[in-house]
Amino acid sequence: MLQANMTWPLVPNWLLSRDFGEVFCYNQGMSQLLPLVVTKYFWGDNLVELNWSHHQAYITQTLLEKGDALAMTWLFNQLTKSQLNQLLPILKLTPRSRQFWKIYLS
Repeated sequence: MLQANMTWPLVPNWLLSRDFGEVFCYNQGMSQLLPLVVTKYFWGDNLVELNWSHHQAYITQTLLEKGDALAMTWLFNQLTKSQLNQLLPILKLTPRSRQFWKIYLS
């Protein structure tokens, strides 16, 4: 039985909130902090240099290809549907992912 403060699939409601807060951030020195639910997809990158303001397209591309529900929640709080639609043509996505997101965002 699920606890009252949990949602399926067993994710605490506070973790799904719009404000991920600095508690979840990997590197406090980044100009725009990325939460841990996002940085786990960038294991091959230098997280000290990776930030949202300079690497928005790359971060978006990676999350659209590999991100889970929490990462997507964070991404959808950063960009509107319109902004994602504008980025979609320039992102290096697999044909399957591109088609999925094209339908999802329409």
